[in-house]
Amino acid sequence: MLAHGRHSRMRRVPPIVLTVVMATSVVSADGVHGDVWLRVAGDQLVTGLVDEDGTPVESAWRVFAGEFGEDPRFPFFADHPGFRLFGGSVAPGSPFTINIAGPVERWTGAGFGATPSLMTIAYGPGSVTSGGGYVSGFQWHADARGGFHGHFDLEIHQDGGDPEDGIYLLPLSISSDIATATPVFWFVMNLGADERDHERAIDWVITRLVPGPGALPLCVLMACAGVRSRRRR
Repeated sequence: MLAHGRHSRMRRVPPIVLTVVMATSVVSADGVHGDVWLRVAGDQLVTGLVDEDGTPVESAWRVFAGEFGEDPRFPFFADHPGFRLFGGSVAPGSPFTINIAGPVERWTGAGFGATPSLMTIAYGPGSVTSGGGYVSGFQWHADARGGFHGHFDLEIHQDGGDPEDGIYLLPLSISSDIATATPVFWFVMNLGADERDHERAIDWVITRLVPGPGALPLCVLMACAGVRSRRRR
C-alpha cells in the first residue's frame, strides 16, 4: 500500500458561496477540495461533492481538487480527495471498481496537454496505473452498513526521474454491477505550482469539460464571496 499523505480539513464554504452554488451549480475553488460523494440515482452511479465532515455540498459534481506533497516527507503522494458512500445507500458488500478513464495531462496555461508523468491509485491490495487511454481498475466493496468512506493513495511518477511541478488532470470513472457507471469525473492535482494556477486550471475544467449551460468562472464566485482558496503547505 502506498504511503499516506497527511489529512487536511476543508474549510466550510461561506453561505454566500452556497447561495450562488444553488443557483448556478458551480462551487468555489475552496469547495472542490471536498470528497467524492458516490450515490445511486435511478439506475446510474453519480458523483457529487461532500465536505470532509460528511456534509453534502452538491448532489451532482464532477471536478475535485487535491494537492500532492501535503506531507513534505512524501512530495509525490496525496490521499485527497477521498470517497464517501453514505450508509444504507446500497446492499452491504456491493462491489465497485475505480477506473482511469484516460491519460494523465498537464496544465499548459491555456488547457491540458500530454505529459510523460503517470498516476497510480491504490487502496489496500488493489492498485491501477494510468496509461495511454482507458485502464480498468481495482475493486472494493461497501461496508456492512451499505456505505463507504475511504481515502485512496495517489502517486505521481515518471520513468527516468521525478515529475516536474505543475497542475495535473486525471480522468476517472466508477463502475459496478448494481448500476450504470458514473460519467467521467476529474481530479485536478497540484504538484508544487502556484495556487492561482491551480484555480485557473480548475476553472478551465469546469467550464470546458463539464457539460451544462450557465457555468460562472470561479474567479467571479470568489470575487463575490471575498474568499481565498486553500494554499498549498
